[in-house]
Amino acid sequence: MTVNQIIKIEFPALSKTIKEYSSNNFIRSYAEQIALVKYPEEKVVLETLLRKLVDWYEKEIEVIIRSEYVRSKEEHIFCFSLLKQVIVLMDEG
Repeated sequence: MTVNQIIKIEFPALSKTIKEYSSNNFIRSYAEQIALVKYPEEKVVLETLLRKLVDWYEKEIEVIIRSEYVRSKEEHIFCFSLLKQVIVLMDEG
């Protein structure tokens, strides 16, 4: 998939998954914005949001995986992977 296809197809669910888990208003805002970003017009914004969400996941993913209260563990693992995949696609393109 292209970056634009991922934004259109995958990022709405990614956004919802993160917003349902996090109570951090900054993270929730980044998750909301990432599904609305226009690429390549807002490439710098997308790069910033990706970096912020990947940094958050790097700190949070183990807590998510170990939690007995989080039901959407596989979704979070997929979201984390997807964010990193988009960074690679942007670097290649």
